[in-house]
Amino acid sequence: MASSILNVRLDMLKVDDDFITISIDKDTQKYKVQRALLTSASPWFETALGERFQEGQTRTLRFPGTSPDVVQAFIHWLFYRNLNAVFPCDRMQTNDVQTAYVQMTSVRLWIFGQEHLLPKLQNGAMRVLHDNITWAVLHLATLKEAYQGSPECSVLRKRVMREYVMDYQDCSPEFEADELDDFASVPGFFYDYGLETWKRKRVEGEGEKYHGVEAYLIDEETYER
Repeated sequence: MASSILNVRLDMLKVDDDFITISIDKDTQKYKVQRALLTSASPWFETALGERFQEGQTRTLRFPGTSPDVVQAFIHWLFYRNLNAVFPCDRMQTNDVQTAYVQMTSVRLWIFGQEHLLPKLQNGAMRVLHDNITWAVLHLATLKEAYQGSPECSVLRKRVMREYVMDYQDCSPEFEADELDDFASVPGFFYDYGLETWKRKRVEGEGEKYHGVEAYLIDEETYER
């Protein structure tokens, strides 16, 4: 993701003397974000930027192992509270590489939101993912990322499994049997597959009640202080 897309207008902030530096392992890019923005976003940041960030400390917040694209998208969301400028939305001009990028980044963003108690960010990422996989084939890497990064029974797992079942049963499968063997050790995967297959047969004809994105959003007051 080009950083220019996520240009943060720090010059517009009223408070310019209380910034936190955000850095990523193995990434030279650093971002300065107003502390108040972070602490107001979730109780996770309120705690993380507490006592150990008092005067004299490095005032650097690190996200080891996090994709730079995810951190940039998060910073954009902090300022604008939407992801409209982050992901391409013109389906006619979106190729397979862009589709894979949107799927993977939105899944990682949802997981980032879960780890840092950001339900509104999670819902924004879910809307992006839902829109993408509704018209594009689910990539195997997307399925893997969702199952490896989210807990059992999460709405993220439910959403990608629903799409996997639909793609597998309605279209020519994109996934080879040996590739799916990787999921044998993932708790809940085959149970979810069986349950989703049963549910799909049971609710056929119910339309948006089953397929709408609202079924996969979480309560935005889940992590309220």
